[in-house]
Amino acid sequence: ARQVEKSTTLGNRILAVSCLIPHFRTLYVSPSAQQTQEFSKTRIREILETSPDLRRWFPAHLTDNVFEKKSINRSAVTLRYAFLNADRCRGLRADLVALDEIQDILLENIPVIEEAASHSPYRNFIYSGTPKSLDNPIEHYWANFSTQNEWAVPCERHGVPKDPGSWHWNILGEENIGKLGLICDKCGGRIDAAHPLAQWVRTGSPDPTLSVFEGYRIPQLMVPWIDWKDLYTKYQDYPRAMFFNECLGLSFDS
Repeated sequence: ARQVEKSTTLGNRILAVSCLIPHFRTLYVSPSAQQTQEFSKTRIREILETSPDLRRWFPAHLTDNVFEKKSINRSAVTLRYAFLNADRCRGLRADLVALDEIQDILLENIPVIEEAASHSPYRNFIYSGTPKSLDNPIEHYWANFSTQNEWAVPCERHGVPKDPGSWHWNILGEENIGKLGLICDKCGGRIDAAHPLAQWVRTGSPDPTLSVFEGYRIPQLMVPWIDWKDLYTKYQDYPRAMFFNECLGLSFDS
């Protein structure tokens, strides 16, 4: 969903591996120049400016501009954008490929971008975005190649007390939206997304050959900083497709 710290996670991971692994190369790609510049400014540069420890790893006398950052251990972060084609990503090599707002990157461009890591011993990929229709790159990778991990929240009103295996477990969606808070989709009672036993569960194919990616759906229903009154207002006012995309992190087609 929107505003669940997807880009922040990408930025933090990029900086972490760049510091930890010498000569590590990262390629970050978003759909547009404006989005890439915004990521470089708010998720990379501002973090470096506010962290003395990280700033020592990326001194100003090394390459330090919007589209290129270099560390003292010779790790490098290259930032590009690819909308109609992936030409700006050709000729680059990477150990980590990070695609942001992947729903707006043309599906046929993604294999071209991934080739940057074809000769890497690490070959690490991390993709994030907010889904739109059922015909977009997120839905393609989520439905066909991921573990489809969902946040499962228990309702202890069902089954045997102190026996989690007998409880009813909620996969958070539209049926869990109550007027005052998160509710069980079976009994309508209040549940807590931060329940001590709430956990990620795999809902995709158990066949490991079909699950190339660890996939996680993060709806606004589960994040701790959500203002429920504001969320419920969105539920009432947003078009259904918009609410599914923006708040639930679900693809939607009428």
